[in-house]
Amino acid sequence: MANALSLPYFHPSTVVFLDDNHQFLSDLELRLPGRMPYILHEDPAVALAEVNRHTATPTLANRCFSRLENERGSWRDSIIEFDVALIEEEVNSVERFHRTSVVVVDYAMPAMNGLEFCEKITDPYVKKLLLTGAADEKLAVRAFNDGLIDRFILKNQPDSLDLMLQFMNELQIAHFQRQQTVLAAALSLNPPPFIYDPTLIDEIERLAHQHSFVEHYLVGDPPGYLLLTSSGDVQRLVVMDECEFAAQTERARQHAAPEELLSAMRSRSKIVCVYESLLGNDAADYPWQEFAFDSWRVEGASTWWLALISQPPVSIDFDPGSSSLDAYLDQLDGC
Repeated sequence: MANALSLPYFHPSTVVFLDDNHQFLSDLELRLPGRMPYILHEDPAVALAEVNRHTATPTLANRCFSRLENERGSWRDSIIEFDVALIEEEVNSVERFHRTSVVVVDYAMPAMNGLEFCEKITDPYVKKLLLTGAADEKLAVRAFNDGLIDRFILKNQPDSLDLMLQFMNELQIAHFQRQQTVLAAALSLNPPPFIYDPTLIDEIERLAHQHSFVEHYLVGDPPGYLLLTSSGDVQRLVVMDECEFAAQTERARQHAAPEELLSAMRSRSKIVCVYESLLGNDAADYPWQEFAFDSWRVEGASTWWLALISQPPVSIDFDPGSSSLDAYLDQLDGC
């Protein structure tokens, strides 16, 4: 998730490798990261069909923007349906992992060379990494300058695998950046400020590493992220600045929250999530204690208050057994 948290959302996606050298692919497979979705192909025609397959469901960015384009107001107002409905729809589909983000293709193949293969890819969001020999380096440079490929590596250089993994990570993020261009532009009109604070992003990346989160989705009310592990464990990270925290405290006071919780909110030791939709006619029935969570402070460009909720009270409904990253990796292992 490193360097991806400024994106509205990010999740693992499939890397397709194409090389007619069976031994090369076998050796490569032994050295690839264990939790990375990938598919190996030796036949260009089969690989091309895989890369060009059209999914039945548009990307989350496209579905989200169709909701955003007529919205007005703050980013929280504009993505509330993204929060409640669209994310639930997305994470219930294992298809999100099956979308190809990066193709790694060898240049020297007799049936179809790597550049010819790249020319036939129809999905504009797929990023292309060419493996080439020293004799074909000039062709690779020209293809890169022409925009046909996004990176190239000399196949037999000593650090080729490390470089390949680095480029694949960069290109997967670039894939999502390109896919979310319009969505990000819409959100940039009144963006959530925390995605631009490097100190805060470092803290969230630390949490992602500590808890093994592999997916994130920007959410509002309360602001922050929905985070998922590879097994489908869902957690909610709430991120508030001083103004947001003060406003949330005032909302709790107006709805007659218990004084002990109001005191904890004023001292910033507890974040209490106030969901208007659950308040009903009698605020006394609101489960205040269930929605109160320990908070901690991060000093960056602003003062931020965070709470990581392991069992979010208002969450999404999905089946990790069929829709998590682990479920998709099991599918790939069975192929």
